[in-house]
Amino acid sequence: MSSLLPFIPVRVNTEKQVWIWDTLRQALDTDELVYFPQEYSSNHRGQTKLEVVNNGRICAVPGWSVGLVESLLE
Repeated sequence: MSSLLPFIPVRVNTEKQVWIWDTLRQALDTDELVYFPQEYSSNHRGQTKLEVVNNGRICAVPGWSVGLVESLLE
């Protein structure tokens, strides 16, 4: 982002807070969440949570996915 862009003021309603956790928590164990979508449409060609967990290329042990990060800077 360029530092030349002006700040845009926003209004915050302190009486009505934004909290999506309850909605997300309800959807976690359903097919509503899509992982790795190829496009953002009804034909997303993504995967459900169950498909991801059982995919050996993503989770070597069902339910576990481990990523290793290595610094390339010396």
